[in-house]
Amino acid sequence: GGQPSFQEIFPLLINGPSLTVLVFKLTDDLQALHKVQYQPESQSEGQKTWQDTYIVKDIISHALASFAVSHNDTPFPCKMLLVGTHKDKLEVSQDPQADKERNEMEKIVNIARQLYGWLHPSKAFESIQVQTIEDLITGIDNYNKHDVMSVKKKIEELILQFGSQDIPAPWLVFDFVLHKFAELKKLRKIIKSNTEEIAGICGVTEDVNVVLDYFHSEAGTLLYYSDIPGLNEYVITDFQLIFDSISKIIIQHLDIASEHGAHLKYKDIFKQKGQLDTSVLKDVKDCLKVDELLSLLNHRHIISKIESTNMFFMPSVLPKGELSYNQSSTSSFLVLFDHGYCPVGLFCAATTRLIVAHKWEINTNESQFRNEIHFYCSCSGKSYHVIFSAFSAHYEVCLKEKALPGVKYIIYQNINDVFGKVCDDMKYPPPSYGFYCPGESCKCGDASYTQNQHPAKCTSQEMICCYSDTPSCLDVEHKQWFSEVVSQEQIKGDVSRSQCGEGGQGCDFTDVSGNLLGEDDLVDLIEEVIDLAANWHSLGLALRIKVAELDTISEKNHTDPIKCLKYMLLAWLQQRYDIKKFGLPK
Repeated sequence: GGQPSFQEIFPLLINGPSLTVLVFKLTDDLQALHKVQYQPESQSEGQKTWQDTYIVKDIISHALASFAVSHNDTPFPCKMLLVGTHKDKLEVSQDPQADKERNEMEKIVNIARQLYGWLHPSKAFESIQVQTIEDLITGIDNYNKHDVMSVKKKIEELILQFGSQDIPAPWLVFDFVLHKFAELKKLRKIIKSNTEEIAGICGVTEDVNVVLDYFHSEAGTLLYYSDIPGLNEYVITDFQLIFDSISKIIIQHLDIASEHGAHLKYKDIFKQKGQLDTSVLKDVKDCLKVDELLSLLNHRHIISKIESTNMFFMPSVLPKGELSYNQSSTSSFLVLFDHGYCPVGLFCAATTRLIVAHKWEINTNESQFRNEIHFYCSCSGKSYHVIFSAFSAHYEVCLKEKALPGVKYIIYQNINDVFGKVCDDMKYPPPSYGFYCPGESCKCGDASYTQNQHPAKCTSQEMICCYSDTPSCLDVEHKQWFSEVVSQEQIKGDVSRSQCGEGGQGCDFTDVSGNLLGEDDLVDLIEEVIDLAANWHSLGLALRIKVAELDTISEKNHTDPIKCLKYMLLAWLQQRYDIKKFGLPK
């Protein structure tokens, strides 16, 4: 489970209280690029080194900050322990009078203070509930029995800090017997009907579904997916079953033997595009069946179905790419999190939800990475190229071409909707939004930030630098991302200048009569603005019709621009908008 492919998956599969033990080498250079050694394919190829695009410090801080805020509004917030290995390899004072153990601990504490310092401005560690920095990190010599036992002791102490809840005694007996039954029978999952029988023997009088749901979502001691067909017939007592099953589908794509020449192309598609092909997958003993696993991964937004194919998109298996900041501050907006780093797992989950919930399509002309996905987003009958990138401290949503303000707002709405649902599902706090700091008046405390683009959080009227609290003004183009209509005249001007019809000629709004319009004027009105059919959605926003109403029109008319224009104008003439605030249609 330590391979990069699993890093984005863990938070999506963990339920209830959890203790994260984060392990790294004390001898590693915290400013060096993170490296992982593993065998991705066959034994004969030997061990390979995979290099990340994040430095070691960011990998550790990113994980710590993520789990520090996870499940904080539940009875059992997550806890963590940082373990530094190879303590015996640290360079310590050569002074024979010096106490070696004390020097080793000072070096360890110094590393902990650095880690704390990197995250301290965001207050991420307030929820970890450690009394001292020394409680957070433990240095060990891997071959020293005393050191290993000290880690076990700390784990026991942290578990006791989870507190307790009143649970009916028969429920506890039921949970204990379920695990013992599975252990004796050497099972990793138990048939649901057997759990009902065991519950009766243990004296459980409540509905067994209620009890199973409690141990799944609150206590976290077993897995029971009542809303997933196939999986709702089992209760999983061994969590490793899930991760082993995921490993198998990855291996089946990477280890396609040469004799299966017809399938070799799927290996490249999987490695380069993150696409699983169900025709390659086969059921494996002691693992979940393929259809059961795909249902689970789809339900938890780890994969998404690619329409009209037998393929699934799994962004977590893609390699990471080297990212660069967008140079234009107004063609992109940022997704920000209060604790300073983007929580682990959100990016891939948000990516799959954008595909499923908002029909964003993967841009197959561009290379895809686990930390950067190229999309096509359809708005007003046109597809726009949008790049969704994951940096360690923020996400960037970049629109690669000029578009009407209404299009920017739709993209923002889709992103906001997805993150609202994903954060709620994963028990993370919701994000805020912003832009890259303009920098002219910014006096960041850290000199490194003045040389690179860095985020500024948006308020209603300005943006505040995340590192210096320096305010900057929001211009009209900034505001277009977060408002249906920044200015009625601004939107009308943009619509009239849009490329609709030959030569880009648009409708002259000043020629429209000031008289009150009704349904009888529909035909004349359509003739007046027919050249704007491709941009009917943006015109609807300018006429103050709500996005939900426009989405319904689009769905009912299968995105046909002429039909959508007709029914959008009809909605306006029927006064299906806030006429008290914006006046009658004229």
